Amino acid sequence: MVADGYKKTEIGVIPVEWDVVKVGEILNVQTGKMNAQDQVNDGIYPFFTRSIDVQTIDIYAYDTEALFIAGEGNFKVKYYNGKFNCHQRTYMLTSKNTNNMKFLLNAIQPKVNKLISTSVGSTVQSLRKPIIEALKIPLPPLKEQEKIADILSTADEKIDATQAQIQKAETLKKALLQKLLSEGIGHSEFKDSELGKIPESWEVVKVGKYTKLMGGYAFKSRDAKEFGTRWLKIANVGIKKIKWEQTSYLEDTYQEEYKKFMLRKNDIVLAMTRPILSMKLKIAKITNNDIPALLNQRVGKFIFDDNVNSEFMFQLFQHIDFVKLLMLKIMGTDPPNVSSEQLETIKIPLPPLEEQKQIAEILSTADEKLEVLCAKKEKYETLKIGLLQKLLSGEIRTV
Repeated sequence: MVADGYKKTEIGVIPVEWDVVKVGEILNVQTGKMNAQDQVNDGIYPFFTRSIDVQTIDIYAYDTEALFIAGEGNFKVKYYNGKFNCHQRTYMLTSKNTNNMKFLLNAIQPKVNKLISTSVGSTVQSLRKPIIEALKIPLPPLKEQEKIADILSTADEKIDATQAQIQKAETLKKALLQKLLSEGIGHSEFKDSELGKIPESWEVVKVGKYTKLMGGYAFKSRDAKEFGTRWLKIANVGIKKIKWEQTSYLEDTYQEEYKKFMLRKNDIVLAMTRPILSMKLKIAKITNNDIPALLNQRVGKFIFDDNVNSEFMFQLFQHIDFVKLLMLKIMGTDPPNVSSEQLETIKIPLPPLEEQKQIAEILSTADEKLEVLCAKKEKYETLKIGLLQKLLSGEIRTV
């Protein structure tokens, strides 16, 4: 039963005065002409490419209001109004008639997301011009488009402001990490070491002197169950957190049978295959939300003795210098794999235990602030998704 004032369409129920249109009916879809190597650092004009970040360039080819969708790689729809240039595999969408482009951005993005989630390509997901032109979206009258765009822009401003705070906090954490793991706290006397200048009371040791990396168990595909105890695999280890978007399960009875591989709160795990992503280590700390879970092969769990603080080591492993040393160890392997022996031979600067705890506390506090900001941003994003659905279906009217 459709409520009064609404109609059923191929994209769902919408207000009777709205239309359903194909993107190609209201927007021109074309690609740019530039190559990736044409990008210039600190260039004058925006350069829209397949990257999620907008690049820069010193020449412009277009001066208009447009939306942008990369043909492959990253499918976030972007908006810009002014002078710009565009990559040859990035689509520019410009208006054929009078519509609010920021409204259209919000109408098109969910359709692109749905398309990509059902996999457009075979080995590499990709978008082609006919696919974009055929996307069907709801189209309210212009005045309602403008009001919807204004509401969603306010939500975006909150998200962007929080993201700016996150970036500032990340920069501060990075500076703290660099300073504390090279200079320590309150030192006036330093010495030369094979790792550079370090406080006089510190030592240089191999990771394996006080830390071991234990691999998980080689559970078989046939062990998988529809429900049970979560099975932590490489795909679940992200950067500083566990991701359960792809979750497999094992028999609950395995918790006792494979007790050695049960994970506990504050355990620290590492992806041993492709352990580095964008110069960051895929290492995470187990929280209450991650257990109970069993450790799979090619995921390592760190075991620390009483001479090291686990939180200090967790922070040290994230330091860029450690990541670079690990990269040297795994260079040439395909796919990149790290063994416990390789990791344990890496040399690190090590403060006395009490100073480790002090450093860990400072860095953990910085992480907690980051987590609060990330949760705040996630909350805003969730609210925007709900608002978007209600506005784009006409469930919430703005006129």
